Amino acid sequence: MPGLFGVLASDPAVVSSVVDRWLSIWPDTQLRRTPGSAIGAHGFPGPSPLHLLEDGSTLAVEGDASAYEAITPSEGRVPPGIGRYEGRELVLAPSFRGNAAVLGPGGHEVQVSTEWTGTFPVYIWQQGDAFAFSSLLGPLLALAPHEPDPVGLSQYLSHSYTCDGHSLVRSVRRLLPGQSMSFRRGGAVEIRERSTLWSEEPDREASTADTARRIYPLIASAVRRGAFVHETSSLMMSAGWDARLLLAAMHGEMGASRVRTLSHGDTGGRELRLAKTISTATGSRHAEREITASVLDHGVLSTYFERCGTAIFPHWIESAAELRRGGTTTIFSGVYGEILGGHYGETMVTKGAGKVLSLVNTLYRTSPPPSPAANTRHRETLPLLLGATPIVKRWYLKEDWVDSFEDLPGRVLNSVNRDIARLERRGVSGQQRLIEAFVSEHRGSQYINAQALSARTHADVSLPFIDRELLQSTLTSPLGVRLHNQLNREMLRQHAPSLLAYPMAATLVSARRSILAQELSRGSRMILEQVRAGLRKPTGGRVSQVRLGWSNFGFLATPGLLTEAVEALSLDIWDREGLLRIVRQVENGTWDKPLHAIFDQMGKIFTVDRAFRKQERALSSSAPAQGGVAWKQPA
Repeated sequence: MPGLFGVLASDPAVVSSVVDRWLSIWPDTQLRRTPGSAIGAHGFPGPSPLHLLEDGSTLAVEGDASAYEAITPSEGRVPPGIGRYEGRELVLAPSFRGNAAVLGPGGHEVQVSTEWTGTFPVYIWQQGDAFAFSSLLGPLLALAPHEPDPVGLSQYLSHSYTCDGHSLVRSVRRLLPGQSMSFRRGGAVEIRERSTLWSEEPDREASTADTARRIYPLIASAVRRGAFVHETSSLMMSAGWDARLLLAAMHGEMGASRVRTLSHGDTGGRELRLAKTISTATGSRHAEREITASVLDHGVLSTYFERCGTAIFPHWIESAAELRRGGTTTIFSGVYGEILGGHYGETMVTKGAGKVLSLVNTLYRTSPPPSPAANTRHRETLPLLLGATPIVKRWYLKEDWVDSFEDLPGRVLNSVNRDIARLERRGVSGQQRLIEAFVSEHRGSQYINAQALSARTHADVSLPFIDRELLQSTLTSPLGVRLHNQLNREMLRQHAPSLLAYPMAATLVSARRSILAQELSRGSRMILEQVRAGLRKPTGGRVSQVRLGWSNFGFLATPGLLTEAVEALSLDIWDREGLLRIVRQVENGTWDKPLHAIFDQMGKIFTVDRAFRKQERALSSSAPAQGGVAWKQPA
């Protein structure tokens, strides 16, 4: 997987630990060492991700496929497609979809600049005069025994993301979207906020049609920038709006003959049938694969964790491996397309009547600019909407472990409040904008985008929807213009109307129909599903459940499969009896929730367990790593 790292330390063992750990994961990592420091980067065949600059500094870059297009000869200077210096700070170019790091010529200082969506993680660690950063958490966990971070663990296990820079351990922090970091030996880590996303007030008079005419050329440009590092490209295909929009843009920029598509999941379900029909009808070669028990192989999962830092999306890794075997060198994905589709607004975090009211207000009410009084009122309720007080006692955690941390719900709430305050300092105001910014920079960046990071273990990925220029332009339109994929539908109507002939997997009418008609058909479908589900037992299974979506995790009910996965866990924080109780429900068919929920939770449990596995003995017998990161107030 492409990534970067660096380490400064007077102790050679610290430098060697980070370097050796990276080389054990990716042996072809490019590396430059100086006395007391090292910097490295890994990338797939193509432009080198590591460059010596004319002043003796070393530049390392990582990102999606377009980031490597930006690496052009520049006579020992930072290529303009990557960024430029403002004073001593490296500021990334708006078109650069990745992170960059520079190690000073004497190995005494380093800086890291991150792109504005936070898609590509950077973790940092400091102890005394030793400092290290890494795209992967594992090499930093190998530095010393670490004390678990209960706030980070609670948030990750509950919501699949962490807030306020928390990670799984106290002594390692994760940089937040758009932050730049600098460190000089003998000093503290300095953090600067660079992102301005969501800070500008939207044009409340913008129409969907005008917005579509303005946005689609930016999508085409973003696709074009990631298309030509490698010869063969594939799209992770679904029947949804994001995939259709990318397919249209890829055909326009590359031609159908250069585009392959792949879908994974229930090959007998409606979504994969639609995805295949759409792909083949437009001239793309299409492949599909079932998700099988192979994704839970413990040894394979360990390798996945080492290479991409997560075990939540092993099916994406297997699909990427199949595409790579077929000759694909760049995989396109529609992650972060939720912004274009208006998914991350108030309707996502509200329920029942509140969701309906929020939908009506967003679609049909022209909201005035946020007032100070409204901001104060929203600020009081916002943390609760964003799940700031999760139920930290979970069926998979031992209660005594949870109870051992004083006021854990309050500490979780504080971390969410600090993240909201960070967005407010940026200039984000109003409940709707704050919700969209928060959900995008947490759930979107850390959870949804981990799909693409998982695929990146086998091939470069291209992520057009994280393009900064595209996002900035999109966010000048109010959420009501984008909500429920209105903008996506209009762009397809203008540029690829044939793709609207097919319904969505979850609706019963053509995508050409109005959003209201599609949502009414969605409601009718849900009623039909409930009726069929109610008839399943009385009819002895003769009335089966309708298979509309892509999910096919029925293999989890295979006797012994999940039991073996639970027994392989090593940390003492897990409630094994609680886990095995759920496993028995899955196996005997009494589990009444989607099996994907179990699969997803087991992926998070395995990720946490694997992160601490090699340290468990050290954690019980040694003092935890001291200090963590010495922060200065972000500028």
